[in-house]
Amino acid sequence: MSEAAQKARRVFTGVESSGPVPNEYRFSHAKNGNRHLVVAFANHAVAGEYGGSGGPLHDLRANVLRVRDLFDGENSHYLCNGLDFALDESVAGLIARVVNALSLTPDDCTLFGTSKGAGAALYFGLKYGFGSGSRSRTVRRPPDTA
Repeated sequence: MSEAAQKARRVFTGVESSGPVPNEYRFSHAKNGNRHLVVAFANHAVAGEYGGSGGPLHDLRANVLRVRDLFDGENSHYLCNGLDFALDESVAGLIARVVNALSLTPDDCTLFGTSKGAGAALYFGLKYGFGSGSRSRTVRRPPDTA
């Protein structure tokens, strides 16, 4: 078997429709049984794509959930569509269902993104408590240098 074939991850593409708004996603299981989930949100440069779909997360040992930001043909920043914030609830619900299906906790999850994806990662981490140690760490303000 070639080295590329050994490194290949099986990717599942689906639509989660149990929330108010259907969400398109891609998921790949962890290598070597790692008990962690990385959720990737796409940036502006890859409009209509999935977060991290260019390969930077390919070699991670963690489970990877890539969430697509394309709703009714438009990017939404994962938050709302036509001032309807049901999209926010659906994205959070998708993440929660994957966390539960893997028998993980919200602290076993890392949210990742660049540009608008970073904003989404911060938003969902802070609002819904997803993220590595999000409930146990305190962000401290840097000391004044003046």
